[in-house]
Amino acid sequence: MCLMHFLKHKARTFTRQEEGVAFIEFAFAITILLLLFLGCVELTRYVIIIQKLEKTVSEVADVVTQTDPSTSPLTDLEMSQLMDAVQYMMSPYTTMSNTYTSSNTRIIITDIQNISSTATPNPVIMWQFCSRSGLSGTSYYSKLGNTSSCTAGSTCTITDAQFGAAGFSTGTSGFRSNMQTSEELVVGEVYYAYLPITNQKLLTAATLYRMAAFMPRLGALTSYVPNSTYSGSSPEPSPVPSSCP
Repeated sequence: MCLMHFLKHKARTFTRQEEGVAFIEFAFAITILLLLFLGCVELTRYVIIIQKLEKTVSEVADVVTQTDPSTSPLTDLEMSQLMDAVQYMMSPYTTMSNTYTSSNTRIIITDIQNISSTATPNPVIMWQFCSRSGLSGTSYYSKLGNTSSCTAGSTCTITDAQFGAAGFSTGTSGFRSNMQTSEELVVGEVYYAYLPITNQKLLTAATLYRMAAFMPRLGALTSYVPNSTYSGSSPEPSPVPSSCP
């Protein structure tokens, strides 16, 4: 009887104990709070990277279009220096070195001009300049298949579908259909290898893409030929268009 009485007493005492309840509740809550915190950190970082990509590609393309071809034509040295500046624009989210080489960022500048003298536009690639990168990123304005026959200013015709894939309007009222004779467009494209800092089982890595386009301000830039006037200390740009997909 004494043993049974003792056990019943202990059982009633145990059910009334409240020590450790707050700790158990905290253990459940901390997991949710930690996930919310990491989510907020990653979302903020993602938004900042997107904003930097949009600003970077816009500034790079804009600077190119401000070139005056009559007094200071584009050179490979100037283009490579512009690529070098990307590391500062994207800081601290890029691994680009001072030789316009990056393992997580790729910049592509494309000059497009409508060479048709009729009512049917024929926009073609006049030249392209790419930053060297370990990241693969194909320009929406390269010829499909990236064949060696895609010579600048001739067979690199840009289709309506390619304009549409890059975000332009398509069809009879689209951008390509309404290009004027000799109208020129400088398009900047940027690819970025986004890698979450949190558990990649929650958020997966992805390649981000942004594009910006401007028209030349002070004259046509079609006479620039990449890889022809380079005299800088950085590695010489590879020939185009075959190595600038």
